[in-house]
Amino acid sequence: MRIEQGSHSALELPLRAILRDVQDKDPASIVLAHNHPSGSAMPSAADKRATQSLCAMLRPIGVRLADHLIFAGKSRVSLRDLGLL
Repeated sequence: MRIEQGSHSALELPLRAILRDVQDKDPASIVLAHNHPSGSAMPSAADKRATQSLCAMLRPIGVRLADHLIFAGKSRVSLRDLGLL
Protein backbone atom coordinates (compact mmCIF):
# COMPACT_ATOMS: atom_id res chain seq x y z
CA MET A 1 0.00 0.00 0.00
CA ARG A 2 1.32 3.38 -0.96
CA ILE A 3 0.01 6.74 0.19
CA GLU A 4 0.97 9.80 -1.81
CA GLN A 5 0.05 13.44 -1.58
CA GLY A 6 -1.08 15.29 -4.68
CA SER A 7 -2.12 18.83 -5.27
CA HIS A 8 -5.67 20.07 -4.91
CA SER A 9 -6.10 20.06 -8.69
CA ALA A 10 -3.97 17.22 -10.07
CA LEU A 11 -3.26 13.54 -9.62
CA GLU A 12 0.45 12.96 -9.19
CA LEU A 13 1.04 9.30 -9.92
CA PRO A 14 4.56 8.12 -8.96
CA LEU A 15 4.89 5.46 -11.67
CA ARG A 16 8.45 4.45 -10.76
CA ALA A 17 7.58 4.04 -7.08
CA ILE A 18 4.52 1.99 -7.98
CA LEU A 19 6.65 -0.21 -10.24
CA ARG A 20 9.12 -0.78 -7.36
CA ASP A 21 6.23 -1.75 -5.06
CA VAL A 22 4.86 -4.14 -7.68
CA GLN A 23 8.27 -5.76 -8.13
CA ASP A 24 8.68 -6.13 -4.36
CA LYS A 25 5.20 -7.55 -3.68
CA ASP A 26 4.68 -9.49 -6.95
CA PRO A 27 0.87 -9.07 -7.06
CA ALA A 28 -1.36 -10.47 -9.80
CA SER A 29 -3.36 -7.24 -9.77
CA ILE A 30 -3.53 -3.86 -8.05
CA VAL A 31 -6.20 -1.26 -7.26
CA LEU A 32 -5.50 2.45 -7.45
CA ALA A 33 -7.63 4.82 -5.37
CA HIS A 34 -7.60 8.53 -4.65
CA ASN A 35 -9.94 11.25 -3.52
CA HIS A 36 -11.25 14.38 -5.16
CA PRO A 37 -11.57 17.14 -2.58
CA SER A 38 -13.59 19.12 -5.14
CA GLY A 39 -16.67 17.04 -4.37
CA SER A 40 -17.07 15.41 -7.80
CA ALA A 41 -15.90 11.82 -8.12
CA MET A 42 -15.96 11.88 -11.93
CA PRO A 43 -12.50 11.21 -13.42
CA SER A 44 -10.64 14.13 -14.91
CA ALA A 45 -8.68 13.95 -18.15
CA ALA A 46 -5.52 13.68 -16.00
CA ASP A 47 -7.05 10.73 -14.08
CA LYS A 48 -7.79 8.96 -17.36
CA ARG A 49 -4.27 9.60 -18.72
CA ALA A 50 -2.64 8.41 -15.49
CA THR A 51 -4.76 5.26 -15.52
CA GLN A 52 -3.80 4.46 -19.10
CA SER A 53 -0.11 5.11 -18.36
CA LEU A 54 -0.24 2.78 -15.37
CA CYS A 55 -1.99 0.05 -17.39
CA ALA A 56 0.62 0.36 -20.13
CA MET A 57 3.41 0.05 -17.57
CA LEU A 58 1.89 -2.97 -15.82
CA ARG A 59 0.79 -4.95 -18.89
CA PRO A 60 4.27 -6.15 -20.01
CA ILE A 61 5.04 -7.50 -16.53
CA GLY A 62 1.75 -9.39 -16.28
CA VAL A 63 0.08 -7.28 -13.57
CA ARG A 64 -3.54 -6.22 -14.02
CA LEU A 65 -4.93 -2.89 -12.89
CA ALA A 66 -8.12 -4.28 -11.32
CA ASP A 67 -9.65 -0.84 -10.82
CA HIS A 68 -9.03 2.84 -10.27
CA LEU A 69 -11.45 4.23 -7.71
CA ILE A 70 -12.15 7.89 -7.09
CA PHE A 71 -13.83 9.03 -3.88
CA ALA A 72 -15.49 12.38 -3.25
CA GLY A 73 -17.55 12.83 -0.13
CA LYS A 74 -20.03 9.94 -0.11
CA SER A 75 -19.61 9.29 -3.85
CA ARG A 76 -17.40 6.68 -5.51
CA VAL A 77 -16.59 6.15 -9.17
CA SER A 78 -14.93 3.07 -10.63
CA LEU A 79 -13.03 3.59 -13.87
CA ARG A 80 -13.59 -0.12 -14.59
CA ASP A 81 -17.37 0.38 -14.27
CA LEU A 82 -17.10 3.35 -16.65
CA GLY A 83 -15.41 1.11 -19.23
CA LEU A 84 -12.09 2.96 -18.99
CA LEU A 85 -10.06 -0.16 -18.05
